[in-house]
Amino acid sequence: MKAPFSAYLSAIKPALKRLVELLGRDYDYVSVPATDSKGLAVRISQRARSVTSETMTTVRSVVVRLDKLASRFLSFAHLACIPILFA
Repeated sequence: MKAPFSAYLSAIKPALKRLVELLGRDYDYVSVPATDSKGLAVRISQRARSVTSETMTTVRSVVVRLDKLASRFLSFAHLACIPILFA
């Protein structure tokens, strides 16, 4: 089964490219991996079984690495915390 590409990641792509551009002016190495992973809740008991999609198990994050050893990094869940990306 092939999952459709994340609409969230497509929407933030321009801002991530801008972030790499801005940081690339001051740093030799910039890496900005982003994730959008929806999870399932699986419940099994003696009387019932269920599999449901829940927003509590969704993981969305962006990690900014500024060197290859990952000793300098920033992790956040919302790009809105970096207003310069949207200027």
